[in-house]
Amino acid sequence: QFSFRNSDLRVRFDGVKYCVKRLESLAYEIDLAQQRAAASTGTAIAAEVEATAAPPGTPPVIDLQLLAGIKTRYDLYDEGREQVMKQSRDVIKHAKNAIYALQRGDYKRGDALLASCAKAASDVHSNVISGFPRLRSGFFSNAMEEF
Repeated sequence: QFSFRNSDLRVRFDGVKYCVKRLESLAYEIDLAQQRAAASTGTAIAAEVEATAAPPGTPPVIDLQLLAGIKTRYDLYDEGREQVMKQSRDVIKHAKNAIYALQRGDYKRGDALLASCAKAASDVHSNVISGFPRLRSGFFSNAMEEF
């Protein structure tokens, strides 16, 4: 049985998220250490930090602008993923209710539910999946299978 909570994609996604968080924490701690060293001029620690510091004009080891761009893309992808999950649930719910209606012989309700299912699936695809094609697998593909 497939578990969405512990799927391979989710594990990798969480791994990237925690790696970015660790890098942000590391950059923050480095900045704090440099500020403390600068504030306590005249101590041996400040002299040691200045001796090992990179020459002026050298780019930083961690490109914070690049990390900010990665985080922005990650947040957009995560928001899109959440939208796909929520909206795919609606597609599945409408499809299942349409099946039940057709089994009971309520063809008008079945047709209406299938039309609403098709519209919801089309909206999910045009709003989110077209921007993030990798989100097609998983919830959305399962919803299309049910439809």
